Amino acid sequence: MRQRALIASAIVTAPPLLVLDEPTTALDATVAAGVLRLLGRLREEGAALLLITHDLGAVARVADRVVVLEGGQVVEEGTTAQVLMTPSHEATRSLIAALPRGPKPQPVSARPDQVVLSARGLRRTYPVPGGKVDAVRDVGLELRRGESLGIVGESGSGKSTLARLLMAAERPDGGEVRLEGQEWSPAPESRRRDRRGRIRLVPQDPLGSMDPRRTVGRILRDAGAIDDDAVSRLLVSVQLDPTVAARMPRSLSGGQRQRVAIARALATDPEVLVLDEPVSALDVQVQAGILDLLAVLQAERSLAMVLVSHDLAVVRRTCDTVAVMSRGEIVEQGPVEAIWASPEHEVTRALLSATGT
Repeated sequence: MRQRALIASAIVTAPPLLVLDEPTTALDATVAAGVLRLLGRLREEGAALLLITHDLGAVARVADRVVVLEGGQVVEEGTTAQVLMTPSHEATRSLIAALPRGPKPQPVSARPDQVVLSARGLRRTYPVPGGKVDAVRDVGLELRRGESLGIVGESGSGKSTLARLLMAAERPDGGEVRLEGQEWSPAPESRRRDRRGRIRLVPQDPLGSMDPRRTVGRILRDAGAIDDDAVSRLLVSVQLDPTVAARMPRSLSGGQRQRVAIARALATDPEVLVLDEPVSALDVQVQAGILDLLAVLQAERSLAMVLVSHDLAVVRRTCDTVAVMSRGEIVEQGPVEAIWASPEHEVTRALLSATGT
């Protein structure tokens, strides 16, 4: 909603030129499609658009010409069709090759006797002027060891609220969450504290969740009460050099910070990772590296993962099962490929249609 309000404030004076810096990055598929249609209409009415983005789908839908940058230099330029269909520079070919495509390479086998996280009848209501809103209504799900569950839906559908309830960062108004078969929420924090390390969050904004006064090594040591050798092993496990431990978070790239956030989550050897839009702010090449890393870590550690994302291509590439949310409810859930092949709910069909996946 904030992104759309900002776009409205930019176009209200009908400017001849719009400069758009990642205008659809934080938006769900249907809203992003609507914004791109709006931009296309403004272009047809005579406005010039300068679109800065790592979303090649947005480029294909809106741009007439494309300029590809690498190392601060223009390495390729041409019409959109020419650059995207027959790229001449290695940097462009690498960007296109990094796009998430197709299903998860090795989907997990169902193991119904190893449920590590479950929810039943979850409900969360917030007061609003003039009444209340049901952010989550009667939600139930199960996550098995080694399985990846994607949670998708339009903006305001309840995805982030559900993630907070699963983490026990918020107390539900009804229903319960169970972790490894034991009561998790709404149990009091005093009974959860010893098990906090069994479920960990990887946030969308890793920099904002790190103390800027502490080195990476200190951040990791504090996360898991571990020594320097364990910090080095963690950094290697997320494909970072151990020397990164001596650096400050602000000195790292976005991809490096996200890897540190994953390492921090792994410091307590959790059973479950909850990942909130972990790659939405990253360019496609860095995004591909993070997704590959998650696949390796899941295979090595039999991690169960909940991936909250508006990017359906990422969900298809990463997840075994998917839950589609709308107005606080799960309206459809099941194996990713089955739902992609035959979506039953209109919200699912709209999301898939908007992304072309």
